[in-house]
Amino acid sequence: MRATRLLCNRVDLARLSAIEYPRGGRYSIAPDVVAASCGPVDSGALFAKRQPEEIQTVALDTPSRTAAALTRILCSQK
Repeated sequence: MRATRLLCNRVDLARLSAIEYPRGGRYSIAPDVVAASCGPVDSGALFAKRQPEEIQTVALDTPSRTAAALTRILCSQK
């Protein structure tokens, strides 16, 4: 995992999930480096075959900790 390798000083720079920074690792944000969008992105889309109040389980891609964290927040507000 990139976050672990960066935290253990096995690599000097890594592209990490945005959720890693507030988790309190000893990270510095690289200046003048960004991946951004001027418009909407679909990476945060959730799809369901049930009504929101009927949802019991959620499947997520494991590489995206940010998506997992945001999904937990959204689901906790239902």
